[in-house]
Amino acid sequence: MDSATFLPKYLHLYRRILEERIHDRRPIGIDVTVDGLAFLLGEENTIKLFQSLMALKERARMEEKRKRPINIFLLNRGRASDRLVSWIALYSQYVIEFCSSVDSTKEKMVIRKSPLPDFKPREGGYRFWIERGRVIIE
Repeated sequence: MDSATFLPKYLHLYRRILEERIHDRRPIGIDVTVDGLAFLLGEENTIKLFQSLMALKERARMEEKRKRPINIFLLNRGRASDRLVSWIALYSQYVIEFCSSVDSTKEKMVIRKSPLPDFKPREGGYRFWIERGRVIIE
């Protein structure tokens, strides 16, 4: 895998999944960790890939009549540069940060960015954990 072939391969696979599996449902994609991609391809190449991907998504939004996908990009902030974090935040509609707490089974969840018109970050955030296979947000 390299930066020249990643996006064409990704798009080919994505289109195939849309045609064969998704049909008229809204697709949700969880992609590799962005910090891992930057490690494999280099930070500059990863940023360029995201710029290309966002341009392709905008073109598809205008030209294609189908439900728009929800993409979830995971980022380990401890492994990424501030520059990479800034670029990903710029392209993201939502930014949700999870922080470990003293109790290792519960994390603090803070919504940093949202396109909702009246959005204001909640002071202190939320608590997030999984209990008996269920996600709990308090």
